[in-house]
Amino acid sequence: MSALAPVLADLLATRRTSLNAAVERASRSHGAPDRDEMRSFVLEQLFPAAAALVQADAAGAPPCIDILFEMGAGLVAQRLAGPAARMDHINAAWTHVLPPLAALVLADPRRIAGLIVNAAANLGKWPDLNAPLWRDRLAAAAPHLKSEPDLRSALVIAAWQSGVSFARRSALDAAAALGPAISACLLGLKPDQRSDDAIATLRADRWWSPDGPVKDFVKTGAFTGFGGRLSAPPKLEPLEDGFLVHSRAETLRLSADRYGVMMQVYEGGAAAQKFSLPSGFRVDGGDLCIGARRLAHGLPPETVSLTVNADTLALTSPYAHAIRLYPLAGS
Repeated sequence: MSALAPVLADLLATRRTSLNAAVERASRSHGAPDRDEMRSFVLEQLFPAAAALVQADAAGAPPCIDILFEMGAGLVAQRLAGPAARMDHINAAWTHVLPPLAALVLADPRRIAGLIVNAAANLGKWPDLNAPLWRDRLAAAAPHLKSEPDLRSALVIAAWQSGVSFARRSALDAAAALGPAISACLLGLKPDQRSDDAIATLRADRWWSPDGPVKDFVKTGAFTGFGGRLSAPPKLEPLEDGFLVHSRAETLRLSADRYGVMMQVYEGGAAAQKFSLPSGFRVDGGDLCIGARRLAHGLPPETVSLTVNADTLALTSPYAHAIRLYPLAGS
């Protein structure tokens, strides 16, 4: 990057007219970006992407850089990128995801960069997601991505791995359709792990990952006054792949797995089902007993409710907004 900096500076200087026109076009839609913020964006976010484009194709890079410059001006004006960005996801996409995808960006810069920026913006809607993992998995897989469909599949898988649990099924389908090298990068597999075996295990056990299963339980849910989604202690109904969460007049759909837990507004479609509590699970005073194991729940035992679906047991109480999720597999 340091060796290319003078080359890039000269390139931007010689294209001043076209870049000013790009800013003018962006300003008509989003307002003019702050000059200092735009300068910072060019140095910190645009330069890494532009350097990768120049290295990949010096002759083809300049018009692509014009397009990225225009996109960047719009993002800076909206406070979506640059030093005043409301979230860092899009800045990180420019510096860590776009550069290794230079070959794809050169083929269709507006479309490919747009896909990545939109994916990063959507990630920012969920503050608890693992954004660094999303960024790193995409960067690792980038050399293997040869087409826009490959990239779209990779974005779904990376989003799921970062915690978008409701994307689980589509992500696993995408991983199965991609080549083993891409899937291995996106799933974070170790050298001795085969992608087809890992995908089969992930399909069979939502609480497993290549790094190991959940050991005890996952806790989610919080009062709206403390930044949570629940206005009242929840009541649950089981779904095949999650739970309906009733909190006063609101019903949410909870989806969870080894990578994350999410609650979304329930829009119908999935009906509650009945499942039997497996043997070996019981409440004994302040503990949930799972076979010989005892896990403290810290709630008045007479208030505890257990709700079970195909692979998860949920523990709730009218005295708490929290939901504890216990994997059934391996218990």
